[in-house]
Amino acid sequence: NEAGCSSISLEEYLTITGVDEIAKVELVVYPNPSNGIIHLRSEIIIESVEIYDLCGRLVFSELVDALNPTLSVFDLATGSFVLKTKFEDGRNSTQEISLLVR
Repeated sequence: NEAGCSSISLEEYLTITGVDEIAKVELVVYPNPSNGIIHLRSEIIIESVEIYDLCGRLVFSELVDALNPTLSVFDLATGSFVLKTKFEDGRNSTQEISLLVR
């Protein structure tokens, strides 16, 4: 397409063996939209953060090892991104974020 993305088909398989395995991690991301600074808040230590553009390209990655890290993402262009967070207990969280770079 005109953004330089190629189409792919993705199939994901999930095996659930116990109720405890599907417990959600509470993650607060603010402000959203952001002007270049993103704050994260969690009850579980956040090990790492990755940000992908909507074509699936990794555009930001940082090891944080903190409950409440602050990310500086001024180098990213205005737009929508996918934030993937990995927690110290092995769980992951994925959500969409918006950046308004001025």
